[in-house]
Amino acid sequence: MGGVPFLFWNAIQNAKAGGATEFDLGRSDLHNQGLIDFKDRLGSVRSAISYYKAGDIQSKSQRPSTVGGRATFILQRQVMPHLPGRFLMLAGRLFYKHVG
Repeated sequence: MGGVPFLFWNAIQNAKAGGATEFDLGRSDLHNQGLIDFKDRLGSVRSAISYYKAGDIQSKSQRPSTVGGRATFILQRQVMPHLPGRFLMLAGRLFYKHVG
């Protein structure tokens, strides 16, 4: 048995011993067939996940016209992608309960 399957096998056995009834093998890119096959051999059950990002629906002609809306748009598209991860984690903790 290879290293990764052995690691997964031990993790599953430990989870079962601890009373777990489910074991999430995590997400897989649709184009990563090798990973999907690996998880299938472990007995995984597939499910689809849909992702949406703020701004995906808006075209350039639908950008916010208010000053506050433009500021938010600029913050989301031009400022936040360049901020350090620690700042984004802090912002998430502060604002998630209000906008999440």
